[in-house]
Amino acid sequence: MKNSLVLLIMAMSYVNMVAAQENLSQNDTAINVSQRALNKIQSTTAGLDNELVKFTDRFLKRMEKQEKKIKRKLAKADSASSEKLFADADKEYSKMRNILFGKETVNVNRAGEYLAFVDSLKMNLQFLTNTGYSSTNAASIAKSLGSLNSVQDKLKYISVFQRYLKERRQLLRLELDKYGLGKYLKGLNKDVYYYSQKLNEYKSILNDPKKLELTAFRALQKIPKFKEFFEKNSYIASVFGIQNFTAYAGASSSAIPDFPGLQSRNQVDRYAANAFNGGAGGSGNSDPLQQGLGKLRNELDQLKNKSSSWDENAEMPDFKPNEMKSKSFLKRLEFGTNLQFGRPNALVPSTADIAGQIAYKFHQNGSFGIGASYKLGYGNLRRFSISHQGVGLRSFLDYKLKGQFYINGGFEYNYHHSFRTIEQLRDFSAWQSSALIGVSKKYKVSKKVKGSIIILYDFLYYQHSPRTQPLVFRLGYNF
Repeated sequence: MKNSLVLLIMAMSYVNMVAAQENLSQNDTAINVSQRALNKIQSTTAGLDNELVKFTDRFLKRMEKQEKKIKRKLAKADSASSEKLFADADKEYSKMRNILFGKETVNVNRAGEYLAFVDSLKMNLQFLTNTGYSSTNAASIAKSLGSLNSVQDKLKYISVFQRYLKERRQLLRLELDKYGLGKYLKGLNKDVYYYSQKLNEYKSILNDPKKLELTAFRALQKIPKFKEFFEKNSYIASVFGIQNFTAYAGASSSAIPDFPGLQSRNQVDRYAANAFNGGAGGSGNSDPLQQGLGKLRNELDQLKNKSSSWDENAEMPDFKPNEMKSKSFLKRLEFGTNLQFGRPNALVPSTADIAGQIAYKFHQNGSFGIGASYKLGYGNLRRFSISHQGVGLRSFLDYKLKGQFYINGGFEYNYHHSFRTIEQLRDFSAWQSSALIGVSKKYKVSKKVKGSIIILYDFLYYQHSPRTQPLVFRLGYNF
């Protein structure tokens, strides 16, 4: 009996080993995706999902409020037309919010913009979920996949909302123009534009492989079964209904199947030959597309780069947009530092004012902020000696004049005396004011660093003791 039990256990172990070998090919190994990577994916996508819901809900409320305002204006001109045009507006906005919060469902199978990295990550997680290639906690993978699916669904819903609102605004413009009320659409158009810009920021996060931890799945690319899985289940495969892309690699045009609704390669070649060679049957060039469409491709690329977003819902604004409008508070902040040097005299040694500042960009052309400075005394070249020669508090404002030149001004409160202890700085009667205005020139140092040369005039310099210079020259750097 004991020997039979041992044989049974050995037989079961052998069956399990064979099954595992069937599931993993001879060159495949289990993929261990770190828990850190899965947590990052889950937290990033869940956070985006929450943000999409909140800011889309605020946007829909603003749009509904704008429409009610337009309805009141139109009612004064034509009450019957106003009632007809806005009869179902409240219901439509209520329905969109219900869909957004999951209270209603809508079929959006292929709506929305294709995001390559999202598709890749989704295939990675689905492959690990459906096969035995992961030694990681299956619950974490499922949770990450659920969060990714949720944010992807939100983007699809939003795409449906955008199409509806685009058609809605076209209808409103046709009716309002009849009564000379088209100007009241401007506020509504602004809301739509800035919403689209903010949405593009969220999409850029989803299209960033580093933020989605795609590098953690590199090992999957080496597994043949993953490549087969990707080809059969990716977004592109679902669109074209093709189950094996690699099977057609290097194949002739006649071997590639025709897709319903799309022209075949041979049809395109014949049309291009006739179009670019005047219907004369060709001029010996075997690839008329490459010859005739090169210039057109470049022009389209330039137009695409100028466009704020390249999707079906993108629109050119009918006003001059403020790029900062769609930025979050933290992304409007700009940190910097600047230096100012002072010459020695009978009372003070050579000094260097070292300042740090933080600016808030209220417009792409302007910002305001606050800062603090420390005046370092270092003696002279013959006698180098470190000392504390003062501190200061600053406020400033700058606005673009033209090109790289800005007007710059501010108010400062400075302690211009040497000190040894913090207690000395509490003597507020020793602090002195400065009112500054001048110009600055900004230039690019690197991709993330900008430099500036600042010249200011202090209108209160004559009140200072010890006397300071009326002209202030500073070198600055912003990050």
